[in-house]
Amino acid sequence: MARIPIGLLVLLCTLPGSAPGAGERQNAMTLWAEAVAAKGGRDRLAAIRSFAIREKTTFARSSRPDMGTGKVDQVVCELPDGWWEFLDYRPGQMGVSMRVVNARTGLGWASHGAAARPLLQPDTYVPYRMRQMQYVYFLETSAVQPNPLRASRVQLGSTLLDRVTAEVGGDEVDFYFDTATHLPVRVEASRKNTLKPPRPGMPPPPPQKFVYELDGYHEVSGVQVPARVTVGGDQADVRVEINPEYNASIFTQPPPADAGIDSWRRQGRK
Repeated sequence: MARIPIGLLVLLCTLPGSAPGAGERQNAMTLWAEAVAAKGGRDRLAAIRSFAIREKTTFARSSRPDMGTGKVDQVVCELPDGWWEFLDYRPGQMGVSMRVVNARTGLGWASHGAAARPLLQPDTYVPYRMRQMQYVYFLETSAVQPNPLRASRVQLGSTLLDRVTAEVGGDEVDFYFDTATHLPVRVEASRKNTLKPPRPGMPPPPPQKFVYELDGYHEVSGVQVPARVTVGGDQADVRVEINPEYNASIFTQPPPADAGIDSWRRQGRK
């Protein structure tokens, strides 16, 4: 599906400022069930114990091309709380960094071109990202269970879509589903900003907003996943692996200095 500016989004049916009624929530739950079935079914999604996602992104624009014109981001997750990440901006000067975090405690290690060191304070962003990757790529798993609240039929450009607003981890997330395939083609989310105002008397920073556009669906281990994801104009080619074979120690030890993008794999696997 082609990218369409947010300004072209026209709501055809909404109930702003009101709690969802029983009928509206039932409609949302019905649409959600159709989407889960289209993804591969609740049993297959619940059977996801781990996943590896590699996003290869080319930046649409860069004010500092010397720092990076794209990135390769390899994330490996072991549910419910294991996070391993290798982020590569080369040949840009931002270079390579790694992060290993327990999403429950926020504790772990990080490195940037040097030996990994323990995090000085709990990482509060990785738990959000880990939850977000699950609902963007899979809709739901045993660890992330969105709660459908309300639904509406909307129009993006000339395309009609079903929109379902769901509660996920205390936040509301909007999912846009193709009316024929029932697969998600767009996800809109926001994260509350916990930063303090820059100066007394000034308002706090606004929430951080995310808009994902999903395309190129194909089957991986019986689950429909996108091959391309666009965020903020930057398109990523995506490789998804479900329940891959990996070295379990990557989640409990600091990454070695010579770790590479495939160091998470069990030896002998590519």
